[in-house]
Amino acid sequence: MEVAEAIKNRKSIRAFKVDPVPDGLLESIFKKAIQSPSAKNIQPWEFTVINAKTARKIGRDLGRMLANHVPINPDISVSKEWGGIYKSRARELGKALFSFLGIQRDDRENRRSHYLNMYNFFGAPNAIFIYMDEILYGYDWAIFDLGLVTQNITLLATEAGLGTCILGAPVFYPDIVRKTLNIQETKKLVVSIAVGYPDWDAEINQFKSKRASLSVFASQGQGASV
Repeated sequence: MEVAEAIKNRKSIRAFKVDPVPDGLLESIFKKAIQSPSAKNIQPWEFTVINAKTARKIGRDLGRMLANHVPINPDISVSKEWGGIYKSRARELGKALFSFLGIQRDDRENRRSHYLNMYNFFGAPNAIFIYMDEILYGYDWAIFDLGLVTQNITLLATEAGLGTCILGAPVFYPDIVRKTLNIQETKKLVVSIAVGYPDWDAEINQFKSKRASLSVFASQGQGASV
C-alpha cells in the first residue's frame, strides 16, 4: 500500500473484531513508526501496549469515574471550548456522528453509553498508551513529536489491515492508567490508540468525518509558486 492510499483509507474505527493483533505485527509497526522525526532528535515517545482483558479493566475503572461525576484530570491541557471555525467543526462532527448513530440531542443515556464506549476503546482487542517523561512537560515540540509518531502508527496499522481510533478519553484519568499499568509517576500520558481488526459489518464503521477543501487551509504567498 502506498503512503497516499494509507492516508486516504485511514479513519476512526469504532467497532472491532475480537481477534487480538499478533505481537510480532505490533512490534513491526513500532519499529517502523519510531523512525519518525523529532525536534533535535530527542525521540520523546514511550509506549505501553495492552490486551483486551486489561483494556476492559481500565474501561470499567474509567467508567466508574464518569458515573461518579469525578472531574477529569489529564496530564496535558484539554480545552473544553474553542471559538470560530474550530468550534463549528467540533460541533459539526458531534452532530454528524450522533445523527449517524441515531442518538438525539436530549438522549442522555445513549450519549453516556457512547462516552463509556470510548473509555472502553470501542471494544478493541488491543490499545496503546503514548506518553513522555515529565522533564519534557511544557515543551510543545515534544507534543508535536508524539503527534508525528502517532500518525505513523495509524498509517502503518492501516497498511497492515488493522483499524485504529486515536482517543483522548482514556487518558483523562491518568492516575488510574499509571497504577494499572505500573507506569512511573514521572511519565505524562498524552494519548491512546485503540487498535485491532475492523468489524466492517458494524454500521458505525461506515461513518467518516469530512474535510474542508485545500483552499480553506492553503494560500500562496507573494512571489511564491505552488
